[in-house]
Amino acid sequence: ASSFSPPLNTSRPVLSGTFRYDIQAAQNGASSLASILCYADISVDQVLIGVKALESGMCNYAVDNRGDVGSWVRRQCMTSFAKLVDFWVRSEKITAFLDVSEFKERLRRIMAQIIRQLWERMDQVRQGALECLQYLVSNGLASQIWPQVQLNPIVDLISESGTHASKEYYSRIGYFLSLEETRQACLLGLIASIGSIGLESQAASFAFNQMINETEILNLRMEIVRAVFAIHEQRLGGPRLIPATLKTIEGLVCKDIPTWVQADDSNTKSLIWDEIGPRCATLVRQDARNCRDPARLATITRILSELIKFGAETYTLAVEGLMLLLVHPLPCTRKDVA
Repeated sequence: ASSFSPPLNTSRPVLSGTFRYDIQAAQNGASSLASILCYADISVDQVLIGVKALESGMCNYAVDNRGDVGSWVRRQCMTSFAKLVDFWVRSEKITAFLDVSEFKERLRRIMAQIIRQLWERMDQVRQGALECLQYLVSNGLASQIWPQVQLNPIVDLISESGTHASKEYYSRIGYFLSLEETRQACLLGLIASIGSIGLESQAASFAFNQMINETEILNLRMEIVRAVFAIHEQRLGGPRLIPATLKTIEGLVCKDIPTWVQADDSNTKSLIWDEIGPRCATLVRQDARNCRDPARLATITRILSELIKFGAETYTLAVEGLMLLLVHPLPCTRKDVA
């Protein structure tokens, strides 16, 4: 325990970065950490450090020539967390832990990360997330963190249909996009799936469009759009999600938002012209700076071209952005803009 604790206090958590070149070490570390937290005589503060490490491990997206090896760590962290909860419930330690506000907040964040894995493109990761979520619901922990009515029906529905990446599956878990507690985590997983290649991308895109267009709650639509913008602005998904986030923004700007404007709702038009449009134009213009990726620049060009149709301020920002791209060093980008 003492040899594993010091790295957890550094600015680079063990499970999310330091062992990316030896992913097996991170996987074994997550497994060992569960045993330490269960059976070692340590304080609540030390338990909290370990729980933070498991949360960071659920965000491990390391990739090498074997593919998404970070998924090994994500699955192990979910397994370890379920093992921890089982021990805490049986030993009745969970009651004392939940009295600590920081600990309860950390559990909320971990549950959001587990729900994020339901959106991932890998079948085994989705299945592992569902099993972990089912366990948290069945033993009553979920009901102490979020109202149980939010989780029971959807978990039952997912269990009935399985976790195959279909339009029906993504539509069912789209419920979590409507919850503020899980929206950002869900979008991170969803954007990763939209940016993938194959049926997962098509199914995830369909579910996202269906969710955002069928809801009649304007505030929910706008909150989802703002959350997508925030993910891109703050690079919450890391470099690997930048192309996928741009692809998601392109879908919103080119397909979804124009249909909302045509609905002749003055509140919708006002929000889009005064806030969404200018923010989007500024966002993609900043992304174009120093960018040398032809595919990303092509996506940015399409977004800015569509934004010209928005209000006066957005029009100005979009045209200025296109003029800057018109003198870009890459010939293919200049041609696209022209």
